[in-house]
Amino acid sequence: MFEPEKIAEHIRHYEQQNFLLATDGYSPSATISYHYGKEFFVFGEGGLHARQDDMLTDFREFKGRNILILTKSAPVMEQYTPYFKRVETKTFSVRETSFYLVLGYDFNYGQGRAGSCGFIPLGEDLVDFVGLLVGGERRSEGNKNEKS
Repeated sequence: MFEPEKIAEHIRHYEQQNFLLATDGYSPSATISYHYGKEFFVFGEGGLHARQDDMLTDFREFKGRNILILTKSAPVMEQYTPYFKRVETKTFSVRETSFYLVLGYDFNYGQGRAGSCGFIPLGEDLVDFVGLLVGGERRSEGNKNEKS
């Protein structure tokens, strides 16, 4: 049985410290957002459906912010450390299931754009991405309808 209120007990403290809330995938974000009553965005590659979240989440707004990432898998720290000044993890269990909190301090938006974090920032990059999906055309500064 899923016990979202017990998970929320471990998250609420960080939310009160103004951490932004995220998970590592679309399904966990949708599920915890519903039960927690607050949106959790997808941080990282997620899955195919997480791309919808990329269109809704503007990572530029997160520059310098602290982010909590909830995951059910033990985090690989190298996937998080390039994007923050400091990263730490906390572990807790609910009904013998382990959950992990990745606590990222001072998000580096510029690194996220350059790295392989998996997110697609809103703005010109989203227009390029949507163009590729819709018609296979990439918009660039020199040629607004360049084929990729």
